[in-house]
Amino acid sequence: MAQPILSQAYYQQGQAFYQKGEYQAALASFKLFLSKYPNNELSTSVKYNIGLCYLKLNIPAQAETVFERFVFKYPKHRLADNAWLALGKISFERKAYSQAAQHFTKVTASADKQVISEARYWLGECLGQQGQSDKALATFLEVIKHYADQFPWVHLARYQAAQIYANRGEKLAAQKLLLSVVQESDDNELAELAKQHLQQLLNTGSSQNKGTHK
Repeated sequence: MAQPILSQAYYQQGQAFYQKGEYQAALASFKLFLSKYPNNELSTSVKYNIGLCYLKLNIPAQAETVFERFVFKYPKHRLADNAWLALGKISFERKAYSQAAQHFTKVTASADKQVISEARYWLGECLGQQGQSDKALATFLEVIKHYADQFPWVHLARYQAAQIYANRGEKLAAQKLLLSVVQESDDNELAELAKQHLQQLLNTGSSQNKGTHK
């Protein structure tokens, strides 16, 4: 009975450190857990948590190694999609957009709509960065249609889709999406950006109308 109690204590200690933002201490606790209880039922989750600690400590190369091992060894685990999402964001940060898109595409079977909506949003970003605006727009619209209750990703998708529409000269479609962000987003910075871009579009339309009536 002692081993399960002690393993739970080590695990909870690591979790507590992580929640308090003491990521180095959390990492040490999780590593100690694995050294003492490598076959414990919590060991798989601990391995994933170690990857998160490396991310928080701004050591992406170590985190990438952990998550790559995780998805290889535990492809059906409930945290596998989260690991693919983390891998995608690591690749995106170093501007390896094609690789990032491949990782985000792996996130398809998660029961967590938040994870899927985030992955689909970032896939749209990857496609946009690669100059594939049609596919990027389709992906953002997919998030808007199928994950309308998943925040902040639906608002970010609306904002990015609006930029694509505006660049194409489809101002009404862009204005509609930007207005929804202004009215519904709890992210004040995003809402303000949307408001500024919406005003620019409205001012452009007003100037063109004045020129037409001269």
